[in-house]
Amino acid sequence: MEAQSFDRITRRLVHASSRRGIVLGTAVAALGAMESADAGAIAAGCAPDGSHCGKAGDLACCSGWCKRKKGSRKQICHAAPNQGVCTIEDNRCAGDTTACGTGLGGACQCYLTLAGHSFCGNNQYFCLASGPCASDADCAVGLAGTSCVRGGGECSDTPGDSCSVSFCVGPCQHPS
Repeated sequence: MEAQSFDRITRRLVHASSRRGIVLGTAVAALGAMESADAGAIAAGCAPDGSHCGKAGDLACCSGWCKRKKGSRKQICHAAPNQGVCTIEDNRCAGDTTACGTGLGGACQCYLTLAGHSFCGNNQYFCLASGPCASDADCAVGLAGTSCVRGGGECSDTPGDSCSVSFCVGPCQHPS
């Protein structure tokens, strides 16, 4: 919300002579705050949950999950499983250090799944002996909700190992 708009609303609340005026002013301020939060996500380069998606010119969903609305042809952004506060722009393997909660082994961090969804995962991960995981189903041997995430960058211990492509990460136990 712009400073001038905030000042104008504050003045109206101070000078409101009825309960109805105060309730109306408070509702307008709350709507402005929600709009401001959505604008912050859009300024970050992705569309928040509930936004339209899937058409040319639409921003990518912050969750990475654009899904058709039931009973409609419209597509809207939905929260990804175990997303927490993570967005598609937050990825530990790309050098991002966004903390999204606490879990096994300390702070949880944001990852990007092979499906392109944002994911808040703990810092305990495993590589498959058979090679890189190709889907979440490959990671089903671990903790429930474990996802196959993109490796590379900061997540590669040894170039050429299976974790340099993708690996399995469990969900954060206490997301923020």
